[in-house]
Parts: sequence; structure tokens; C-alpha cells
Amino acid sequence: MLCTAILVLNNLRDIETDRAAGKWTLAARVGPRATSAMYLGCLVVAAAAPGVLRAVRLTGAWFWLPWLTVPLMGALVHAALLSRDPATLNRALRQTAALHLLFGILLAASFLL
Repeated sequence: MLCTAILVLNNLRDIETDRAAGKWTLAARVGPRATSAMYLGCLVVAAAAPGVLRAVRLTGAWFWLPWLTVPLMGALVHAALLSRDPATLNRALRQTAALHLLFGILLAASFLL
């Protein structure tokens, strides 16, 4: 879901230029509001995954480790939902990639501990 969030945020940033170039990506078709909602949905599903994995007993007691990234998720949602500034969205795009890396490391650690 976090890889998809990177793609969705990239498309959110590029909506206007894609429309001007005649590229009708999903984001260009549905608009910034729905694209922002897709981004939020990706982060919410990713955040829920450790709890679901714990509920079906696929991870141990350290299942909560990826939840250490939730504050970063909150800041990213704030940037994606409230900003159309390309510089802000570029920064959020880089931070989403960093979130993906950190979340993945913590998720892997939760399986190993």
C-alpha cells in the first residue's frame, strides 16, 4: 500500500500538467480531492496491516513496531490533503518513500522479534 501511496501522490502532484498534456491518469480523471482520499486510504490500510497480521497470528508481540511511523503518516496526510504547492508535494513524495522504507524495516523486525 505504501508503494501505491507513492504513485498516488506523484499523480496528485501532476494532475494539472497531465491534463494539459492530454494524459488522463486516474488522478486526472477523478481530481485532487478523490486522489487525496486514495492517498489517505493507502496510508490507513498500511497502518492497519500490523494489527490484522497480529489478529491472525502471523506476527508476534512486537507487531506494533510499524506503528511508530504513524506520526509521520499524519504529517504526510496533512501535506497531501491541504497543499497543492508543488514543492510541498515533492517533499511529501520523498517523505512517503522514506516512510515506506522505515515501515518496511519495522515490519520486518516485528516478524523477527
